[in-house]
Order: sequence, then C-alpha cells, then structure tokens
Amino acid sequence: MFKKTGIKLGGTLAAVLLVTAAACGDDAVSSTSDTDGSESGTTEGPATTTTGSTTGDPETTMGPGGSESDGMTDATTTTGTTDPSATGTVGTTDVTTETETEGTTGEPAVCGDGVVEGDEACDDGNDDDTDDCLSSCALASCGDGVLWAGVEECDDGNDDDTDDCPTSCAAAVCGDGFVWVDNEECDGGGEADSCDDDCTAVECGDGNVNEAAGEQCDDANDDNSDDCVDACVAASCGDGYVWADNEQCDDGNVEPGDGCDDACSSEGCDWDIDNLPLPVNVHPANFYGDVAWDADCNLLVGGSFNDGLYSVSGTDGSVTQLVNAFGVNSINGLAYRAEDGLIYVSTDGPSRLYTVDGNNQAVQVATWPATVNAIAVAPEAFGGYGGQIVGVTTSSTVVAYNPANQMISTIGSSQGILSALAFSGDGATLYVANQANGRIDAVDSNGAFSVFYSGLTAPDGVALDVDGSRMFVAHFGGGTRIDQISIPGAVLMAGPQVVLDGGYYVSGLIVDGSDDVIYKTTANNTAQIAAFTP
Repeated sequence: MFKKTGIKLGGTLAAVLLVTAAACGDDAVSSTSDTDGSESGTTEGPATTTTGSTTGDPETTMGPGGSESDGMTDATTTTGTTDPSATGTVGTTDVTTETETEGTTGEPAVCGDGVVEGDEACDDGNDDDTDDCLSSCALASCGDGVLWAGVEECDDGNDDDTDDCPTSCAAAVCGDGFVWVDNEECDGGGEADSCDDDCTAVECGDGNVNEAAGEQCDDANDDNSDDCVDACVAASCGDGYVWADNEQCDDGNVEPGDGCDDACSSEGCDWDIDNLPLPVNVHPANFYGDVAWDADCNLLVGGSFNDGLYSVSGTDGSVTQLVNAFGVNSINGLAYRAEDGLIYVSTDGPSRLYTVDGNNQAVQVATWPATVNAIAVAPEAFGGYGGQIVGVTTSSTVVAYNPANQMISTIGSSQGILSALAFSGDGATLYVANQANGRIDAVDSNGAFSVFYSGLTAPDGVALDVDGSRMFVAHFGGGTRIDQISIPGAVLMAGPQVVLDGGYYVSGLIVDGSDDVIYKTTANNTAQIAAFTP
C-alpha cells in the first residue's frame, strides 16, 4: 500500500514518499541502526546494503526486529530511494524537495493596442480623435480642444465664455446665458428684465415686447394715439392719451364731471348751433378775450376793455353778466377748473389772477409776473403741472399757478409774444400761438419748445377738436380767418374768413362736442359769439 503526501512551503514543494513493505516472517530488514537501536534516514541514492565487520564472536544472532542480541556490533546500512517493487526492503524513506519560482516581467503600456493598461483611461485601438477615446488614450471631454463628433458642437480648449465656443462646448447662440463679445449686447438666457430675447438691451420702442421688463406692448413708434403709448404701456382710459377711434377724450383721470368721463367719452359741451340764435350779442365795443365752458356747458366770455364776466346759455343763447367789474383795464384769459368748481380769470392792467365761485364772488388769488394773455387748466398728463392754471405771457414765458399752494412757477421760455394756448388731446403737449413769430410752438412739461407749424400771420387764437386730431387757428393770413391744421402731420387746410380782433390779445376760440367751431367776433361795434361747422 502506497501513500503520497505533498506539502508546499514557501514556494518549495516537499514530497515525502513513504513506502512500507511488510511481510510476515520476512528476515530482511533495511535500516540504519546505531548500537542504541535508533533509526536514521539517508540521502537519496542507489539501493545499497552494506554489512560491516563484526568484532568478537563471528557468529551473530539477531534479535527480534533485527536488533543484535549480544556483542558489540558495528554495522551501518545506507538506504537510498528504494523502488517499491524491491523485495526484502523495509523502512525505506523517500524525501523529495522541489522549488518553483513564479513571476512575470512587466511590459510598458502601449496606447493604441486596444488593451487598457497602466494609466490609460481608454484604448480603442485607433487614432480617431473625434470619438469618445482620444489617440492619447484619454477619455474625450469638453475643454480638451478636440471636437467629439455627435456630442460637442465645438471645443476650443479654453474657459472663455465670451467667444464663439463657451465652456459648454455648444456653439455660442443668443439665449445660452453667455454674452458673445461683438455679437450680443447682453444674454439673459432668454427674456430678462434688462435683456430682450434677441440679446439686445431692453428699450421701449425697439419693437420687441419684453414682459420681464414690464412692457405691455412695443409698437416701435412714438404715436400715443394708437393702442400702445409711451413707456410701452397698453392704451387705456385715464392714461392721458386719446386712443384714436376708441376714445373721444382722455384727460389723465377717470373722474366724471371734468369734461371727460370715466369711459373717456367726451363730456364736452355740445351746442345745437343750428337752433341757437347765433350770433349772440354779448357786450359793446372791443371783442378780443378768451372764452371757456363752465360746468353747465354755458360759454364764459371775458368783457375785454369793458371789464366784467359774461355767460352765454347753451340752451337758448341768453346772456348773463356774472361779474360786473374786476376793477382792471382788461379781461384776457378764462378757464373753468372742475376740481374746485371755480372759474379762473386772468386780467391785465394790472396783471392778476382771480377766482369766481358759484355765487359769482370774485377773489384775487395771485399777481402775475407779466401780462398773461390766455390760460387753461393743465391735464394730469402734463408732468407735474396737472391741475394747475397754465398761462402764456407777452414776455415769451409759459407760467403756472398752483392752487394748492398759490405759488407761481415758470415752465419755459421762448422768443416773441405768446398770445394763445391749447392742450393736445393726450394732455402731454401744450400748443402755443407765437404771435410775433407767426407760428405754433409745441411745449412739453419740461419747458422745451419746438416748432409745430410756421408760416402763419399773427396767430392769436388756438383750439383743438374733441379727439385732438385737428387744430383750429385764428390768424391774419390773406385776411382774418380760422384755418385747421392736422395733428400729427401739421398740414394746413384753409378755413372760412371771419372778423377777428387784431393785436396780440387772445381771440376767443373753442370747439364743442360736435366739432363745431365757436368764436368771438364783432358786428355793429358789439362783441358777438358766432359759430360754424368746418
């Protein structure tokens, strides 16, 4: 029976082959024995049996187990590796030691061999730098300077977000949130409060409606008579601008009783001129002086050099003297202010401002710095002067009286004698007759003057129709007449010849709700109120 046992220690395989042959009564014993009967193994070698010499009795008797029974025995048996088939061999030990060394000598990684080795992040075995693995065996990424086909639109290898390829590796476009220098003014990543969606700065009037910036509309024009007015706000009743074909008037508020109601329909006085006994005689002699509607649509008429204040009924044309005398030389300007229900009267010699209440009581409230020819109540749309009494003077200035604090301020100055005034339909512009220079000027609430129409002769009366699309001007070109001028466009159309007062004091002129022109004239040395339909 054979048993092989292998033991691996430190990489060396030690194999011990133990072969045991036992035969009952077999006298042959192969061993190495000292005199004390101990057994020791030998080094592998050819099978050899050596019998030493015996000192003493030549006859030796072996005891059980092959030990000598008596006498001094000097015997050595050396046994190598014994073939297990050998007969008569006992106690043979075979010890075999084997050593194996395992190891591989490393080779350097080769980029491009298709095998990911060492520090390689990838290795696709090709030199195509447009796929996901570069020829350097690094993974493709945005910013590596190599265009990754199908994934990146661009890759310029830098972190500059202001050029044509930002750090997103998507080609620069409006709306990506990066301002492309020399191509975009701004980029808010879409519509933003300071940047339009076309990457231009927000500007009312550019035609781009930017709701994030608060624009309700943007029609790219400065026409305040359409559906989109200044500051890109949708037209609405009360904004101070007359919306053509939608509003009859717009005085900057939605308060009724001031000539324009809360639906921006005209509360303007509408005289039935065909059934009134016109012309109506008002007072004798000089016939210059302003005219104005009162709260009941009666026509207020100044008494000129005759002093006093008169009213002409819109119902039957009857005339009533409201104030007998102000104690001055001349009655020039008139206006009715719905906010306080007072009539304002401007005089000359001396230049003063009076109020007349519902009981026809006159009270002086201010002294003008110069002679005021005509006055009007400023609409709310006229800057910070809304509700104030605005007048034009013979000394080329436009002034304002504030009823709230009784202070007088100068709005602006020009050259020449200013004789008449009227506000535009939207209330934002004041038209002024420059009598000395033969023109109509436009004045804004900042006091800036510009020429609206020139080529007139001594204009001294101005009025606008209900929707503000026509201006009527009393002047002396080719005879005294009342012409009309289109707004906008400033195209003049000649009107009828009428008798007007000469000089620079205002000629009374007003338009009713039906666009009838009502004016102050004379006949038989008597001041009259007459009318015509243009």
